[in-house]
Amino acid sequence: MFIVVHVVAGIALSKHLHNPFYAFVLCWCFHFLLDVIPHGDGGLDKKSFFKFAAIDTALCCFPAFVIFNKIEFLFPNVVAWGVLGSILPDILFGLSKIIKSRFLDFFANINESAHQIIRTKISLKNGLMVQALFFLLFFLALF
Repeated sequence: MFIVVHVVAGIALSKHLHNPFYAFVLCWCFHFLLDVIPHGDGGLDKKSFFKFAAIDTALCCFPAFVIFNKIEFLFPNVVAWGVLGSILPDILFGLSKIIKSRFLDFFANINESAHQIIRTKISLKNGLMVQALFFLLFFLALF
């Protein structure tokens, strides 16, 4: 899934939690659950991958800004930890493509494994629709 989906999911999941550790762990695990769902971005070459990652990272700022300005969270630091847990697997995966490290490769392999659980391939176009649907579901769950 794109980072923007993980960000909104992380906010939705951690919204009612009181413990930052639980928010981080829950959202970390949920990241992989979302990545099990075929979402059409698995066949990108390295150049396209980084182009999509840059656009995705920029796009995730807008909904996060809107959400944090429209909702008054009881524990905003818990939500922040939830968001970190929801995006850190993709950050580590991206870093593993730039920096060669056994530590990063370990997490990249976990991330890749989640994507391989359901081996159904879908097109990028259909994947974008799947991701838009999940984005909307999590976004609407916030309000």
